[in-house]
Amino acid sequence: MIYARFSKQIRIGFSFLAFMLCILIIVKSLSPTMPTIHLSNGDKILHISAYLALGFLSLPAFPKTKPIYVLGAIILLGALIEGLQSWLNTGRTADTIDALANAIGASLALVLWWGISKFWPSPSPS
Repeated sequence: MIYARFSKQIRIGFSFLAFMLCILIIVKSLSPTMPTIHLSNGDKILHISAYLALGFLSLPAFPKTKPIYVLGAIILLGALIEGLQSWLNTGRTADTIDALANAIGASLALVLWWGISKFWPSPSPS
């Protein structure tokens, strides 16, 4: 993947952003619910978007790790959060469709990086 060629400074930046987004996802996912306007499937779009962003930031943060392992960790995080939602008394409930949306988002990140890597021009040999 193209992100394997990123400099150490860029990878550190991706790591920092991934860590911050991970914290945000955990806090927002385990916080008590607040009254909201319900849109048809809007919740699932948020799940896909959040985990797409997390995957997009996390893959370059771990360029020497097989992408499937990074995605597996992100998908496991999403499943654990869903489980904790049913265990903690926050007014939230676990939803397997939410966990599936999380996994789809993380997987789309890999597809996105694959597409970028495939179509990004390779550096010309010197």
